[in-house]
Formats: sequence, C-alpha cells, structure tokens
Amino acid sequence: MNDVLNLLEKIGLKKLQVAIRQELVGREGRERIIRLETVLKIGTPYVLKREYEAYACFAHFLTKEEKRLLFPRVAFGSASPTRAILAVEPISGSTLEEAILKINGLAKRHGWKSREIRIHQKLVLSLTMKVLAKLAILNRPIKATQKRMELSAFIRELVRGLAESLRRAEIPWDLSSLCIKMKEVKEITVCLAHRDLGLLNIITDGEDVFFIDPRLHVVSTPGRRKGARLASPAIDFAAFLVGLDRIELEIRRKQPNFRLSAKQCVRREIEKLLQKKQITPFLSCLSETVVWAGYAACQCNQCLDPSRSWLRKQSIVRTMKCLKILSRLS
Repeated sequence: MNDVLNLLEKIGLKKLQVAIRQELVGREGRERIIRLETVLKIGTPYVLKREYEAYACFAHFLTKEEKRLLFPRVAFGSASPTRAILAVEPISGSTLEEAILKINGLAKRHGWKSREIRIHQKLVLSLTMKVLAKLAILNRPIKATQKRMELSAFIRELVRGLAESLRRAEIPWDLSSLCIKMKEVKEITVCLAHRDLGLLNIITDGEDVFFIDPRLHVVSTPGRRKGARLASPAIDFAAFLVGLDRIELEIRRKQPNFRLSAKQCVRREIEKLLQKKQITPFLSCLSETVVWAGYAACQCNQCLDPSRSWLRKQSIVRTMKCLKILSRLS
C-alpha cells in the first residue's frame, strides 16, 4: 500500500484527476463528505502507455460526448523508467459475460422454461441492442483520402495477428496462399474499432453498456507492433458475435436446446453491412477467424483451466472451419 501511495505522490493526483470519480455522499454542517474512486493499473511505462494510447487515439475522431458514451475516462502518469500508473474511471456493474451467465442461476431456481428465463433473454437482447447502438458510433465511416492504403494496412494487421495465433495454438495452416482481395473498395467502410470487443470488455449495469480495454492491434500482437490507423467494423462485430457464440456453448453444456436469441440481432446487423458493401464476405470471415484463433491461442488462467479444455477444443474446431471458408473466399 505504501508503495502505491509513494507512486501517487511522485506522479501527483492532478495528473490523474480526469479518471477520478467524485461523489457527494453527505454533509455535516458546512462540511461535505466526498467519495473519490478510481481504478489503478500499476506497471511499466511502456505497457501502460500503450493501453492509454489505445483509449487516447479515439479523441481525434470522436467528440468528448461520444467518448463519454463509449469509454471510461483514463489518465496516465510515469514516475520512473520502470514504474507508471494508468488510472481508469470506475464503472458500476458487471461484465456482459457475467450478466448473461446469471441465466444458469435463474434456471436452477425456476427451470429453463420459466418466465424468468424469458425475461432474462429479453434483458440480454436489450443490452445487445445497446452494444449495437454504440458500435454505430464507434464504427462510423471515416472519409479517408487513401482508403485503399488504410484498408490494406488493416488487412495486413489481421493476417499478422492470425498467423501469430495459429503459431501459438499449434494449428498448422499456410497463410502464404491467402489472396487478399482489394476489389471495389469504394463502398467499404474504414473506421475506428475497439479490436477486442469480447464480452469481458463490455461492462453493464443492467441498463447501459460501456466498452473497456481497447487495443492498438488485434489479438496475438507479434512483438511491439502497432496496428493500422483505421480498421473495419467487421472486427468488432466478429468479436461480439464470437463472444455470444462462446457463452451460448457454455450454457448449452447444461441445457443442450438453449439458444441465445441476441445472436440473431448481431447476425442481422452483419448481413446489413454485407448488403451495403460496407464490409466484404472476405473481411467478415477473416475477422471471425482472427477472433476464434485468438481464443484458441490464449494462455490466460481461465482459458487454461482444465475444466474449460472443451471450450479451447471448440475454439480450434471453429478456427479450422473458418480457415477453410476463408481459403474459398480468397
């Protein structure tokens, strides 16, 4: 604790104040009682500055009001070449994954065919619509003077991330024959993107949703590379849909006939993007492959838990399926 306080003293609260939430909790005579809250990440300046930059890069294209709708406020401060702080404004609620998985407890108490399950499905559907509404802001088309170059850079980023994920997951697949199609880029959207919009990076209080932990590069970043300046909505829609797919697989372990109705809303939005040619089938499939491969390669404690080895195997199966489709599209 003293180490944290010393670090805060060196950096100074003023530098971090934008990420500190102030709440008036009471009064005693002329005195006010104020609660100050923030979330501190402590680590090396290089790592934490990259996390800060992932949030900061949106400021060039989003208004302050739009950023407040989508993300918590963040601040960065460095005390030495080895010690730094990333302060993140706290957001009340739980991850969307935790919110959806409450259905297991409801089913245990009331049964899978109960009214409570139907109500929860409607809640998840409502939260999904809120995510899609916020993606409409984040993924808004940006007029790029060199769209082909921007799009090409992002596709290279996707292929680079995919290759690294396949290596880590020990999935043998030669990507050298992947022919990247760049025809008819006129309608294709280039935009901002979260780049890692899984359910763990969506926070909800049951009424609203916020995004956390955006990335500068898609999953399985090789080395210290940054991603392309702009991206495609395909990556965020793929990450969100795959997240819902995975949570549905988990629930179906207990109830094989269960279907997450919210998935269809996301699929319809993807279909609209395809019809408007804002994304291509190749981009959509490549993005989905990148996300599934990222899960197949993940080495976090949750993914390596022996009780979840079945989900890792499913991620590998889905990755292989996507790769075969991708080969036909390229």
